[in-house]
Amino acid sequence: MAIKKGMALIIAVIITCTAVLAGCGEEKEKVYYEPGTVERPYNVEEYRENGLNYRKEKYLGYEITYPLLDKYLTGKTFVQECASNYTCYSASYPSKDPNDTYEGESFTRYIYHKAWSLPEDIEREGLESVTYTVYNRPGSFVKQYQYGEVTKPFEEYSLGSSCTVDADYDGELYLCTFLELYGNEYEMTDEEAEKYIKDAFDGTFIGVRADYDSGVSEEAYYYIEYDFISLRAGAVFYEYLLYRLT
Repeated sequence: MAIKKGMALIIAVIITCTAVLAGCGEEKEKVYYEPGTVERPYNVEEYRENGLNYRKEKYLGYEITYPLLDKYLTGKTFVQECASNYTCYSASYPSKDPNDTYEGESFTRYIYHKAWSLPEDIEREGLESVTYTVYNRPGSFVKQYQYGEVTKPFEEYSLGSSCTVDADYDGELYLCTFLELYGNEYEMTDEEAEKYIKDAFDGTFIGVRADYDSGVSEEAYYYIEYDFISLRAGAVFYEYLLYRLT
């Protein structure tokens, strides 16, 4: 009886191993994304370090980390209108997947730039320097146009979301954000272009730390909203509005 039980166990193990080996030969079905689909992270991790909260997003070919705003804010006060104009560059990249689970189009990275200046409600007298920080989304303040170098593929990249300029800095400064669409040199429709222009800056949280020669510092947080004004003859004018969070 014991021998029969042992033989049954051996046969069961052989059957199990055969099934596993057969399964190893099957090719795993790969994911395919239609051209024009916005690339989304396949893994998200949030953590706290040195008193700040961060969000790490993993994409097919890279990881990107940016800070999260954890201030308790209850309201907003209108500060100023911002010009609706922007500059956008695009660059195409092959999609790379370390786990070999993707098959399909390469992607195009669209990099948006909006000219930036010190908010009107910040005190100018005695100002020494200003530090700008983008929160809650991949973005940065840059002094020159980015042509595709905002993220580095195939490696972890901590986005330089903060930028400090001296009070007498008279060079260019841009709020820079980006999105990626599957499809090499994918051509947006007019509706998509309008939507992505809105999404490029709408809802962006910005931190401003003004340092003065007296040693005093002022910190403020802002929020950008995309709005429109109806003009005569049914025309619509779009603009960005800047609010100070309180």
